[in-house]
Amino acid sequence: MVRIRSYIDVTSKMLFAQLKQRVTEKQSFGFMFILAAICNGLIIIGYGELFSIVENFARKSVANHLVLMLVAAPILFLAAWYLNTIKFPFSSGSGIPQIITATEISAETQAGKSFVRQALSFRTAIAKIFGSLMVVLAGGAVGREGPSLHISASIFYLFHRALNKIHKTPDHKSWIIGGAAAGLAAAFNTPLGGIVYAIEELGSQYFTEIKNNLLLAVLVSGIASQTILGTYLFIGTPETNPYNFRLLALIVALSAFCGLAGAFFGHLVYLATQLKNRIKSMPVRVFFVSAIAVTVCLIASMDPFALGTGREYIASLLFTDQTPSIFTVPLRLLNTCLVYMTGVAGGIFAPSLALGAGLGFHFSGVIESLMPFSNTNLFILCGMVSFLTGVTRTPLTSFILVVEMTDRHISIVPLMLAALVASIIAKLWNKEGFYGLAMLDYLQRIKVQTEKS
Repeated sequence: MVRIRSYIDVTSKMLFAQLKQRVTEKQSFGFMFILAAICNGLIIIGYGELFSIVENFARKSVANHLVLMLVAAPILFLAAWYLNTIKFPFSSGSGIPQIITATEISAETQAGKSFVRQALSFRTAIAKIFGSLMVVLAGGAVGREGPSLHISASIFYLFHRALNKIHKTPDHKSWIIGGAAAGLAAAFNTPLGGIVYAIEELGSQYFTEIKNNLLLAVLVSGIASQTILGTYLFIGTPETNPYNFRLLALIVALSAFCGLAGAFFGHLVYLATQLKNRIKSMPVRVFFVSAIAVTVCLIASMDPFALGTGREYIASLLFTDQTPSIFTVPLRLLNTCLVYMTGVAGGIFAPSLALGAGLGFHFSGVIESLMPFSNTNLFILCGMVSFLTGVTRTPLTSFILVVEMTDRHISIVPLMLAALVASIIAKLWNKEGFYGLAMLDYLQRIKVQTEKS
């Protein structure tokens, strides 16, 4: 075994030495970046399909085998909790705060280098995949979009490290930002949304230097995704009627409410993530996670729309005549907050869109009871945009994502208005959104580690 490892090490060093002599830095960079984008597109597609299968299976299991699920849920949650908080702690949560932190810190310091390597390691990405799948299988109301960004950034960073063996490329930021943008584009099938999110949230001060790499990453991942899945819309094409000034005034009111609700939800999720750190006793933590797992499973049994990403819930609001329960929104909100209390992997992008859709639908119902009205779908879309803006503080990304997901360019003006109003109102609550608050926590930990060393 030792001889085999020695032979592999010598052979790999010789190959890298030959590559370094024959291939220029630009050629190797371009080749590795394209290869990373292709691999990323394929992996995110597979992850998304697997997530959908598991979500549908969980919905059927909760409806038909509740007792069995109540037994299985604590086991699944404990396994995910151990994987995402004990074994690989940087795989917890949505993953977006880890990405933002990795783009903010310098990888030249020992603490910064250690953080980036651990937060974006291949093992962390694998733990993210399995942890999030186990959570949704147990009935958790989480999304796959945040984890998709984290996984994608990890894939690109892995290729960056491989390239470093051929040509020294100390700058890791363009790889991480490009990977995250490609992940969002592949997860939602929204290439423009991926680019805008990278600029707005991940690399606004860094965009000039990485714009070509960013476009390349999103383009190649998008081609890989659409080659396999086709040119589909994440949600579909809902019918929306023309709007007037009276309707725009109502949208302002809805957007202000949803923006504030999104800011509150984001802060609530942030406080939920802090709660897990206060419990030090291992037996108490195990009991705590198990109790949450049972609660989450019971919530899912009460309402099938209260688990998973919320995509099915949004589709039912937009495309069916069914009257959804008024309790779906609070049940989904409670489910997501409980999941985040445990520290397991899961995103809040899609759950935020679902909550905003529900609020928009019920707001429309109130308006219909007071005056003639027939534009419910537009209110649902505006609720999605404004609620997501309140959570993330990324108004451009929010309305572009919804436009791309629904192909509703005819409604772009009210959606832009919703994003603007929600952004202004949300900042009255707190200047930082959920991701910003979580990033500040990571930066504080790195600062403490740096001072100790």
